[in-house]
Amino acid sequence: MRRIIWSFTRDPGTGLPASTLVADTQWQPQLLANIRALMARLQEDHGLEPVPNLGSRLAKTELTNAPLHAGADLATGPHANLRIHTVHKVKGETLDAVLYLAEKDHAETLLRGAETELGRIGYVAVTRARNLVWLGVPTTALDALRPALVARGFSEVGVA
Repeated sequence: MRRIIWSFTRDPGTGLPASTLVADTQWQPQLLANIRALMARLQEDHGLEPVPNLGSRLAKTELTNAPLHAGADLATGPHANLRIHTVHKVKGETLDAVLYLAEKDHAETLLRGAETELGRIGYVAVTRARNLVWLGVPTTALDALRPALVARGFSEVGVA
């Protein structure tokens, strides 16, 4: 299921639409169609039921008749500023910032140190960043992880 959702976030044709589309007339209708297709696949493959009134929940009421983002796509083009890789691919590099999305057990192992493979993966992830490490953990694990993360210098900047 994670791969399905990851693919959804990465493919503007079948997933999250490009932010350069006009928000209310292009982006929102495409998002709604793509979300419905995603929900159908998750229901078929994993038995998950979509929420009722999906169209109302994703209404275009407050969207403008302009692109969500008019600038260049940061992940494409000759001067790409955003790269998406696994931790293994960035080993040995120094980056300005790192976003590390960790499962609960990965975050727990990171907090225990680099004695295991998962601990080493976490260590590599958080030591690549020159200026900013952004650690994402599941909302369901946040209450359990928060004290140890704060004790090790992490700051909470927001909860989705």
